Amino acid sequence: DVAFCAHAILQDGLFEVPDATLDHRFADNPLVAGAPGIRFYAGVPVRLSGGQRVGTLCVIDRQPRTLNARQREVLHCLAQATAQAMEGQLALRQVGGLVGDLSKAARHPRYPSTCQDSRLMIAASSAGPSTSLPRPVRQSAID
Repeated sequence: DVAFCAHAILQDGLFEVPDATLDHRFADNPLVAGAPGIRFYAGVPVRLSGGQRVGTLCVIDRQPRTLNARQREVLHCLAQATAQAMEGQLALRQVGGLVGDLSKAARHPRYPSTCQDSRLMIAASSAGPSTSLPRPVRQSAID
């Protein structure tokens, strides 16, 4: 398989290829033999809280290398933060759907007008978590 991440997503932890030209799985890979000339790859599966693997978080380089213990730890933490951000976005979408349902219910003539106050309070509280999502990390964070 051409994709390094297809191998990484199947692992329980870090999948690291220090020099792809020396690894029989990747030596003939067009991404190694040609542009962009990948030599190093390290990837960690992004797992949701239910255990589903939804992708990988990886780093690549054109130079052979290995990650040190701190860099491995950072990569694992970033993968966990990615999963948490994805789950947070999913939760916000679900809350948004509930707010929409409450909004429709509040406009229904059978419900008292106090439902509109509840709808506003829920909408205000659902906006908060979106401001606490992780910011992009600079490459120097794992150097």
